[in-house]
Amino acid sequence: MRIGIDCRAIVNPSRDKAVGVAHYTYQLARHLIKNDSKNEYVLFFDRDLEKKKLQEFKKKNVKIRFFPFQMYKKFISFLYSSKLTDAFFERENLDILHSPVVELPPTYKGKTIVTVHDIAFSCFPKLYTKEVVNRRKKNFPRILKQADKIIAVSESTRNDVVKKLKIPAKKIEVVYHGLDKEFFKKINKVDIQKICQKYKITGDYILFLGKIEKRKNYENIIKAFADFRNRNEQYKNYKLVLAGQWSNHFKQEKDELFKLAPRGKIIAPGFIQTPDLPALFLGSRVFLMPSWCEGFGLSILEAMAAQTPVITSKISSMPETAGKAALLVDPQKVKEIADALEKVLTDKKLVTSLKKKGLIQVKKFSWDKCAQQTLKIYKKLNQNVSRQKNKTK
Repeated sequence: MRIGIDCRAIVNPSRDKAVGVAHYTYQLARHLIKNDSKNEYVLFFDRDLEKKKLQEFKKKNVKIRFFPFQMYKKFISFLYSSKLTDAFFERENLDILHSPVVELPPTYKGKTIVTVHDIAFSCFPKLYTKEVVNRRKKNFPRILKQADKIIAVSESTRNDVVKKLKIPAKKIEVVYHGLDKEFFKKINKVDIQKICQKYKITGDYILFLGKIEKRKNYENIIKAFADFRNRNEQYKNYKLVLAGQWSNHFKQEKDELFKLAPRGKIIAPGFIQTPDLPALFLGSRVFLMPSWCEGFGLSILEAMAAQTPVITSKISSMPETAGKAALLVDPQKVKEIADALEKVLTDKKLVTSLKKKGLIQVKKFSWDKCAQQTLKIYKKLNQNVSRQKNKTK
């Protein structure tokens, strides 16, 4: 097979090892070419990456292609841009084209697979602007109907796509994310302290990690932290670390919410560099992630691998990812989140139990497994195409 993977989500190979869809694309492509030497892969990147290091993607059975016209995309119409993209894919004579995001040129006639990570815009439209909701409501159903096969990153996402977008369930396969081995490595206390000092974090802290946007429920995270601190004098030493990039839309809300706790008790270090993540998890007392919606919730597994107890939501994909190895809460109930914080931070037996269960849970997930299951989907689709061709002869 000649398999094409649209890798344009990867805009910074050294940084995108740990960021959302780019992380998934990076790990999937890397592990596919690591595990499969029989098939040929064509990886498509933006022209901007042509001079950057892509050494880890260079194999005998891999061709790297750069879109020559991406820098002009904003100056040309959507239809013309789609036709150019289509032509660029078509000239590679692919058996299968895999888009790791819900994007396909509408004129492309080859066999396609897309990965859908979540449809939060449909499940929780109030968390997005009207422009985003309307655009995705228009594009997602068209693209998912156009695709020959769909990969969902969780059963929860699969069910949402079937229910909300009316896509046939038989068209969708579930393939879970994996987990980097680096999160299992042992790090001594001195090195953990150095990383914490780098981000100006001192003392005991509660950790949140992710892009800080409305669907992450950061408002109730801060309110629950304030509630927890006010319950007992001994809790006032705890700090809340909101690690990740803040959306520019919420600056005013951020300033108001930060007033709920004394100055210096809420720390927002911004983007965390990939090598620093394991130490940040290891240094935290609890990982708090009561999101409204997650396609998979990879940070849950990262925390468990670092033996950090997890509090997450009882809705969306989070119970599926966490299993029985986390405390599950209602994301809309501030008191329930604060109660869970108090429980984890005062019950040593519970913490020990969560750590043990967490290490068992994370063993269910690996990027090698993700790549192998994805390759099976490629093969099955290609075999179906071959049978159809034989019937028409």
